[in-house]
This record gives sequence, structure tokens and C-alpha cells, in this order.
Amino acid sequence: MSLPESLTNIFAHKQKSYKMILILALLDEMNKTQQLEIGLQMIKSRFLTLMRERENRGLPVDSPINKASSWKQVTISQISSIIGTPINTLSSILELKNERQTLSFKEDLYNTWDENVLKDLYKYASKELELYHQRQPIDFSLRDALQTVMFRYIDQKREPFKNNGFGQYVRNQIPTGFRSYSFIQSNPNLKVQASVGMGVWATIPWIAVMDRRITESTQSGEYIVYLFAEDMSSVYLTLAQGVTEANKNGKIEGHKYLRQKSREIRELIPLEGLRKDEEIALTSGGLGRDYQVSTVAYYKYDRDNLPSEEMLRGDLENLVNNYNRYVDLTLRTIPEEESTVVLNFSTSERLEAVKAYISQKGFAYPDRLIENFYLSLKTKPFVILAGVSGTGKTKLVKLFAEALGATSENGQFALIPVRPDWSDPSDLIGYKDLNQRFRPGPLTEVMVEALKPKNRQKPYFICLDEMNLARVEHYFSDVLSVLESQVRQGDHIITDVVIRKSSLIDATDIQQYGDLCIPDNVYLIGTVNMDETTHPFSKKSAGSGEYD
Repeated sequence: MSLPESLTNIFAHKQKSYKMILILALLDEMNKTQQLEIGLQMIKSRFLTLMRERENRGLPVDSPINKASSWKQVTISQISSIIGTPINTLSSILELKNERQTLSFKEDLYNTWDENVLKDLYKYASKELELYHQRQPIDFSLRDALQTVMFRYIDQKREPFKNNGFGQYVRNQIPTGFRSYSFIQSNPNLKVQASVGMGVWATIPWIAVMDRRITESTQSGEYIVYLFAEDMSSVYLTLAQGVTEANKNGKIEGHKYLRQKSREIRELIPLEGLRKDEEIALTSGGLGRDYQVSTVAYYKYDRDNLPSEEMLRGDLENLVNNYNRYVDLTLRTIPEEESTVVLNFSTSERLEAVKAYISQKGFAYPDRLIENFYLSLKTKPFVILAGVSGTGKTKLVKLFAEALGATSENGQFALIPVRPDWSDPSDLIGYKDLNQRFRPGPLTEVMVEALKPKNRQKPYFICLDEMNLARVEHYFSDVLSVLESQVRQGDHIITDVVIRKSSLIDATDIQQYGDLCIPDNVYLIGTVNMDETTHPFSKKSAGSGEYD
């Protein structure tokens, strides 16, 4: 990144994130309207939208203004009280025309810049924004969070559900606090999610920690979850199993399976200090019984006798360590014979084998979905699975790959969780360090393996999980362009190069990564959550993949 001197230190002094947000808002509107001068009202609206997007995705964000409980409660007119400060601070590069109520970059500076300067400025502002939030101490108390839910939830259930500030606190701020713990950060596969219901208040709100490699939702697989009793008298920290999938064949068979699975898990990991019975009391009726039989082990905390912050955090860390150990054992012990290699079968035989494998694993998908997914991959090696969160998109990719012999253990399946701060292709492809050595990204590492002669007949699957958490056109555009360049060469289909030899300096890097292309045995699948917390797809991104 090479910025003009006039831009290199514009974020040097900051007490809030407002300067970075302002620049991002201005650049977004310039790109959207293709205009140099942007109406101040549009800037305010985009500024507020960026704040709300971070809040909705559970990312760190400055506290809302005017004592609002969330940025959703802040209005565009209220933004007027704060936006003047960053505009004045950046007056060396920005020009505010009061009579026209527009904002732009100073003309004499802008005329010396090219399009690359604006792109680099966007990356600079994005990275400075993340650095700013990383430096902010997160004052999170697990004890306070649990108490807040237990003391306020019953009263809040009498309030409207939509845009409820308390609901936003549970869904966004509590998971953000969890992510500040080092034992959560140390495992990039862990996902923290909280819920107070979908459209209506839940009987039992929850806060879950899930490993993406074995589950994407609380409906299936194993995960850690805080479960609050319906009367809010207690909360249980549990290692639990999803009941939705298990109960599809009826509750009698489902409960039998869940109990057996609980016994197996208890024999695998120590679970020291946790209770291992079915005595959790959350609510009466069938839902309460489901929770009882699906719980592997738990801690119980009474609202009026809540342990200290240190003890609560220690219990959570202990359970996370047990959970990590369980996931590692599970992934390591997938029987080789279950990864049925069906590459030499006919299409119909191959599909039947895949469906049988998925069913054997205890999962079921709608009729024709597996066939549509398979045909989409055969048509174009980039497929997008879109839908609401928790519908099993990532699990489908993993199970489909395993059925064809591609697993994490043999290196033929790679799950790449997309981060919200990804802003250019280097996050996927790689970059040159200060010593001019190339540091490959996860996509490059898979391509290198797939291109080896001994592996050319093996399928390699790459799952870009939640790929629209970041702007797809920013970090994925180079890969899309390469995918569109496919041509047949002999027995294989090849693409243009992803990494050109001329861009590398070190001889070893040139030999290993020079003129690297995307081989035809690599299949890219992106999962996309269709909700307000994610970025919309550009026309190019949406048009380049097969949708399922």
C-alpha cells in the first residue's frame, strides 16, 4: 500500500472511530453514485449504517450517542451532533461546502490521485478501524451479563420484540464480550452466538459456543451453551447436543440416540467438576425433557447465589478446553472406511453413495438438494449456498466432501471462515513479508497440494464460510476473474494464473508458487447468510457462482 504523504497520518490521533467511519462512508457513496461531491445527508445516513452493521454483526463499535442503548435507536438527525468533529479534523483533505451541503475530497489533492489511491485509502481506513477497536479494553463481566439476563428477561418479554435494546445487548454485546477471552480467541473455529428468540421472545434464551467444524447451529451436533431457566431462577452452563435432527425420527428414537451419545462423550473427555445427570430444570413439558436428555454435562448457577467472576470464567474455560479436546478426538477418529471413495462410480451411483453417507451420519436434507448441489459443482466449480443462519449449509459441504473421500485430515477439505475485516485478496491468496518472502494464504496452500501429480485425480473442497461477512468484491474479485478464464488443455481444464512469477522475488517462492492456477480438481463453495448482518453481493460476485 503506497499512499500520498497527505494521507499517511490522517488517523494518527483518534479517540473515537469516527474519522475512519467518515472516510469509509464517503468512499462508499462515491463508489455507489460515481460522483465526487456527496450530499451531507447521504454521508450521515451511510455513517449511521456502518455503525449499525458493526453492531448487528457483533463487532466492536463505539458506544451509541445520546444515551441510546443501540445504534438502531440513533437517528440520522442525531448524527449531525457528532459528524462535524471528524470533518473538521480531516479538513486538510476534505472540503465541506455549506451552501450546497456537500462533502468531497479537496479538488487539488483529488486531481493528483488515481483509482488505486482511493482503493488503498479504503484499505487503510478499514485496517485503522480494526486496530483502533483492538486497542480498546473490553470491560466485560460474565457475572454481570448472566445477572442482567436473569433479572431483566421476564420484564423485557412484556415489551415489543422488534428493535428491542435488551435483545440487541444479548445477541451482540454478550458474544462480543465472550470473544475477548483468550481461550476463545485461541481457537479460530469457535463461533459465539446468543438468542432471545426469532420474531418472538424465547421460552429459554441461550448463549452458545460452537466449533464450526462439527456444528453451525444449536439444532445439531455438540456445543457449549448457557441455558436460562424459564422462571430465570437459574442458568446452566452445559455441554449439549442439538435435538432437532435427532428427533426427526420421533422422540423415542431421538432420546435414545441422545442418551447413548452422551454416554460416549462422557467416556472420551474428563469433564471434571461438572454434573453428568439429567437433573436440569428449565421448563415443564416436552421442551424441558429434550434439554434434559441432550445434556452431556453441566454446571448449575442459582441467580441469588451466583459464583464470583473468577469462578464463572474458570468454569467456562474448563468446559471450552474439554470441548476442544472432544472436537479434536472426533475429527481424528473418523473411520477411513466411512469416507467412501466413489470417484469411479456412475453419476447415479455416486449420488446414492453420497446420500447414504449423509443419512448414516444422522442428517437429512430436502429432496433433490444433493442432486442440485452435485450438478452445480459439475457445471461450475464455484457454488454459493445461501439461506438463513443455522440451516446446515456448512455441514452439507463438509458431509458431501467426506462422502467423496475429502476430509480435513487428508488435506482435501478446507474450511475457511471469512473475517469481517478482509479487504483484499491477500487474505486468501497470500502476501510478501518484509523480507520479500511469499506467505501463502489458505486458498494457495490447497491449490499447491491439488496440483501435485499424485493428487490430480483427487477432489479438493474449499468452503468459504459466511463469505459475505466481508465485502466479497474486495477480497474475492481476483479469484472470480481467474475462475471465469477456464479453458480446456488436454485432459484438464486450466485457468489463468493466480500468482505470476514476475510478482515473486525469492527463487524458492518462484518454483513453488510461480504461475499458480486453479486446477479443475478444486471446488469452491461459499456459504451465505441472507440477513441484515451481512454485505449484499455485487452483480459480478452473484453472477459468477452457481446458486443453490
